[in-house]
Amino acid sequence: MMEKQKILQSAAPEEVGISSKDLAAFYAKLDSCGIEFHHVSIARHGKLIAQGSWNPYKNEIPHMTHSLTKLLTNTAVGIVCDEGVISLDDKVASFFPDEVQGITDKRVYRMTVRDLITMRCGHAHLISGNKWRPIKTSWVAEFFKEPLAYEPGVHFQYTSATSYILSAIVQKVTGKTTFEYLYDRLLKDMQFGKMRWDKCPHGICSGGNGITMTNVDALKIGLLYLNDGIWNGKRYLSHQWIQEAMVDSCKLNPDTGYGFHLCNEDGVISSGGIFGQTVVMVPKLDMVVSINAAHPGNRPNALDKAMRDLLEKYLFSIVHEDALPENPDAYEKMKNYLGQLDLPCPESFQGQSFSDFPSGLYRAEENIDGIKNFSFAFGKENLNFTMTDARGTHSVLCGYRNWEYTESSMTGNYLHHQYQPDCTPVAAKVFRIDKNTLVMKWAWVEMTFVDTVVCNFEGDRLRFKRFVNVNTQDTERPEVIAYREQQ
Repeated sequence: MMEKQKILQSAAPEEVGISSKDLAAFYAKLDSCGIEFHHVSIARHGKLIAQGSWNPYKNEIPHMTHSLTKLLTNTAVGIVCDEGVISLDDKVASFFPDEVQGITDKRVYRMTVRDLITMRCGHAHLISGNKWRPIKTSWVAEFFKEPLAYEPGVHFQYTSATSYILSAIVQKVTGKTTFEYLYDRLLKDMQFGKMRWDKCPHGICSGGNGITMTNVDALKIGLLYLNDGIWNGKRYLSHQWIQEAMVDSCKLNPDTGYGFHLCNEDGVISSGGIFGQTVVMVPKLDMVVSINAAHPGNRPNALDKAMRDLLEKYLFSIVHEDALPENPDAYEKMKNYLGQLDLPCPESFQGQSFSDFPSGLYRAEENIDGIKNFSFAFGKENLNFTMTDARGTHSVLCGYRNWEYTESSMTGNYLHHQYQPDCTPVAAKVFRIDKNTLVMKWAWVEMTFVDTVVCNFEGDRLRFKRFVNVNTQDTERPEVIAYREQQ
């Protein structure tokens, strides 16, 4: 029997005109440039040629995409439009007659689906996901409560609110959540792996953010667009939609090239999320790059200049038009190098021994985070750290030599862009950096965030300080003082 064709084929870089040695050097540059990368995958001519993840992140672990979610929401809208169920010229109010009752501003009734997808609904301010996530009432109602400052279709204002309303429209007209609809129409055929999409309290996919998916699945979406809406020989998006999304709509904002959550800047087309969750498509090279990172300076909706400079100088420049001679030794060396990428961590002190650190309970002084106590249980191979606050008691298991993969309910919304799942996968490690100080690294491997926790022991007194790699708000919490409870 003929072997079933793989949905995404792999190839040695030389097969598509790139030297494995040069590609390894590109990843080495990423590793040393000062930007914290988590996953970077590369495809050329439709084939996966490199997939690197920085330990403890792993290729198969899905990663939060933040506003890259908007591209999938818009893809669902594109399919619904192509099927003739809705039109970009439909009035938004027509889908929500109950929610617009009593609104006297006539501009609301002139707002179209096109105004939503181009982010020209008339709002004057960005509405971020971290504003709406804590709201338990109707987000649709919240959208229409926002006063219009402009005629719809005139003023561009980047916002997650319009993408949420697009998701609500898809659910209205299909009877399925945007995730369910997109999975049935597209993602199932593309063999997407583990994926989830956050919902609002009324069961509508968040639209502007909230997707967690693997880096290589994000790469597939880039390949779908680069290949004119065709995947594995089947058309899923019309040529007209792809042209509108990747070229025509991008002319609306010539300063940024921003259109349907795709930015076309001199032929380099990208779709992004905050902190560096980005898919980059380069038609002239027939290349797609998928990036997950924790980059505080990144643009929230497109390719950051620092990242683009890295791609231009160290990746795009090494592409040859034709295939190169096979070089299996260099290819193996490249794969081995990619398998050894690591997040930066502190240097250990005196052989990483924790035998003289006191286990036990530390009662916290009154603090702004409502932390009641900390507990340290030093074992043979790991530290079991627990913290009790108003939400309950939360544990993180930290390995001495290796990352420990567990799940934790640890409170962190104030450092994590207001994300607070009930339980979150975490990889953790602990380091002794001097006689009295240990540092824990908590990598929330399905999210962008990596916490650094510094614990300084001074007799029975503990000084506890927590930082995060990136955030839209504070990146550190006030120090907490605690005292060891006598046995």
